[in-house]
Amino acid sequence: MDKLNIKDIQKFKTLNYHTSYIMCILILNDGRLASSSDDCSIIIYEKNTFLPEIEILDFDTAINNIIQLSNNYLVSACADGKITVIKLISNTEYKIISSLLYHNFSVNRIIELNENEFASGSDDQTVRIFKKYDNYDEIYQCIMTLANLSAPIEAIIYCKKLNEIILAPYKEQNLQFWNLLFYQKICSLNNIYFEGFQNSLVMINDYILGVGVFAGLNLIDLKTHKIFKRIKIVGGVLNVIKKNNFLFTNGVFKGNNNSIIKWEIKDNEIIKIGEKHKLINENNVHNNHNHIHLERLIILKVFDDGTIVIATSENKIELWKN
Repeated sequence: MDKLNIKDIQKFKTLNYHTSYIMCILILNDGRLASSSDDCSIIIYEKNTFLPEIEILDFDTAINNIIQLSNNYLVSACADGKITVIKLISNTEYKIISSLLYHNFSVNRIIELNENEFASGSDDQTVRIFKKYDNYDEIYQCIMTLANLSAPIEAIIYCKKLNEIILAPYKEQNLQFWNLLFYQKICSLNNIYFEGFQNSLVMINDYILGVGVFAGLNLIDLKTHKIFKRIKIVGGVLNVIKKNNFLFTNGVFKGNNNSIIKWEIKDNEIIKIGEKHKLINENNVHNNHNHIHLERLIILKVFDDGTIVIATSENKIELWKN
């Protein structure tokens, strides 16, 4: 990762296996790439060839988000309010463990909490917390609901050291901090000018939260729940991804939206060390369902070897490296 010169990365492969918008990309615990889509499918790709190895088609609606828990189960968040727990039996086989129907509307985000626990955020303005008990090997139960959260929940992150969950209600321009020991709201931080996108929150270290906003990146001290630094970035920040001691960001608006910036984390500071401009041709205009739009970089992930993975608004996944 230290040797990754972001300015020199070049595209070396394009994956075009989904038939509609890509909603999420994920790097699995075993190093494989996975993606979910509006086409109601999850694809897991072979590690070396990036050919589809598993296609999971057991869905009726878009899969907004997928995560892999530390116990290797996949958990998917669907537009019909369903959460599906999936066990990967082998590189080519899987089993649906359970379908959890607790949300009334679309589930937007899943995050892992402590061992055998995860949380989900939904358009029904709730966050639900699920736990798998040892005496029920493969059954997750809803143990708590955080309700009446004022808006749909798009982004969630967990601070393990403080046992706090941080919520970003969609277009509410605030963050909410909840204590998970007592399931109580601690406080809100207002005037956070962003829309609460899935990947706009990142834990920079044990107590520092990074928040991608329209003006750039805000750094928040979770011990005080206050912003201590605002970093201005032209085009703002749509995605912020941490990999080892580095951050990678890309923008909210067209133009900067198609560039990636690499940052180095030093203590509680981040330092810009490189930028790759215009990964996608801004002049690549498409007419899709009678709507004219630019092709855009919408999701960003980074492999351990420094390979950059991006999903574009045109159903493609692109792989870039030095």
